[in-house]
Amino acid sequence: MRRVVILDFKLGNLHSVQRACEVCNIPAIISSKPSDVEKADGLIIPGVGAYGEAMSNLQELNLIEAIKDLSKTGKPLLGICIGLQLLLSGVFQNTLCI
Repeated sequence: MRRVVILDFKLGNLHSVQRACEVCNIPAIISSKPSDVEKADGLIIPGVGAYGEAMSNLQELNLIEAIKDLSKTGKPLLGICIGLQLLLSGVFQNTLCI
């Protein structure tokens, strides 16, 4: 079964996104574990908040490399609000093909 990870980096509307996935019949879990990101078939990075705090939380949770590695596989990534800003930032810019 394919599995989408909704990234929990301590900022965001996680449960709204999870509910949207349920309505669309998309199996999704909420996680902040790099190992779950690495095993994901797709990643949703939701968010509400400030870019600096979001990036700091990603670093603190050791998620940056996991996101970069997943992006290199060609698996789908979806950024919502601050999540999209993070994906389009300089940190991920060289690894993503949009």
